[in-house]
Amino acid sequence: MKKVLFLSLLLVGFVCVGCQSKENYENNDSSDVVVEEIDVEEIDGNEDKNNDNFENADILFNKGKKALEEDNNPDEAINFFSKALELKKDVDWIYGDLGRAKYAKKDFDGAIECYTKAIELNNKRSVYYKWRAAAYREKGKEDLAEKDQKKGDDLEAKGMD
Repeated sequence: MKKVLFLSLLLVGFVCVGCQSKENYENNDSSDVVVEEIDVEEIDGNEDKNNDNFENADILFNKGKKALEEDNNPDEAINFFSKALELKKDVDWIYGDLGRAKYAKKDFDGAIECYTKAIELNNKRSVYYKWRAAAYREKGKEDLAEKDQKKGDDLEAKGMD
């Protein structure tokens, strides 16, 4: 029993060490990144580094959320979300919020397209269905809106946001 416990703890230790990125391991200052200080032009030059792409896409996504939610600037949000998608193409939450920005601009077709892509990437999030339902309603497509609303409600009842 002691051997099993020791091996389990050892394995957990290796997993935890393996979870740290090489950059974080070598430079303990990566947590000091401030989103507002990132230069978008500089980010565009890092496209060949996969880890950098994910981090930079996340930074751009956060800037887009701020532009949409705090600054009420959907044009700027669309710009940031689009740049984030250039770096990481298959991220459902970026498509979801890009759809929200397009919805805010009353580009309901664009919003539906973004929500549909988000659903293709992750069909377990109720909000994507509910947001798409709202866009369908704006387009007068009540049958599609009802279908998505029901699917969203069903997922939400199962605890899937």
